[in-house]
Amino acid sequence: MLGSAPIRYLVPAIALYYCLFDKVARRSSRDYLKRVSLISGTGSPKFWDIYRHVRTFAELLFDRFALWSGAGERFEVVVHERQQMRKLVDQQKSAMLVGAHLGSFDMLRIVAREANIPVNVIMYVGNSQLINEAFEILDPDSMVRVINLDPNSAQTAFELRRCVERGEFIAVLADRVAPSSRRRVTRAKFMGEDALFPEGPFLLPLLLEIPTILAVSLKTGPRKYEVFMEGLSDGSPVRPVDRKTEISKQIQHFASRLEHYCLREPNQWFNFFDFWPDRDHAER
Repeated sequence: MLGSAPIRYLVPAIALYYCLFDKVARRSSRDYLKRVSLISGTGSPKFWDIYRHVRTFAELLFDRFALWSGAGERFEVVVHERQQMRKLVDQQKSAMLVGAHLGSFDMLRIVAREANIPVNVIMYVGNSQLINEAFEILDPDSMVRVINLDPNSAQTAFELRRCVERGEFIAVLADRVAPSSRRRVTRAKFMGEDALFPEGPFLLPLLLEIPTILAVSLKTGPRKYEVFMEGLSDGSPVRPVDRKTEISKQIQHFASRLEHYCLREPNQWFNFFDFWPDRDHAER
């Protein structure tokens, strides 16, 4: 199994390789860790701080492989503030779970299974049917399936509406702008500077009139995770003329809470590219 202990011994070497030879990853990690240090008052990041950042990414990647392979029972997951989710499930109502490349969003698979909640993950993929079949083979008890997000397809909108009608949850990562969505972005203050966030993950629940819940899963120890859930909106109808303002407000709230969790576990933020559009690209 890819998540087994023997293969995990390769993690330090893999992390060191990327720190030495992947200039973009090294520069992006340093830039992010500098922002953390400015806010938290710690010292400027050194090479080994970057190494620990990359190594943490590799370690969580192996946890994901183990989870996909059907080894979810090996993980201990504690869920905080699950009352809103439980209430929605009892009422057979849908909700949008928005997350980020922070910690392991995949741990929602365990939460979904324990709560018996079908979760539909929106992703930009070429063949969602093939991915769902693979998940079914690897983990027949999984409550998670993938929906391909194609902005030009009515099928995507139809599938999402059906999910809502069935009272299922929808999940999406909301911290990266897809190539097809570069015109639908909002700037929000994050880690001391404006960053671009996609509007789609926040527009969809407004159109579907379902609540939006921030979901963050952080690793706290070997095979141990904590999932934090916070309501961002209650699903109340919003007039079309007010949607832009509401989306901007939700994105800033999302960015603020994302910063909070980044400062809690700095090494679990995994966006190894130039996240801040106006930053100085020079290697520092």
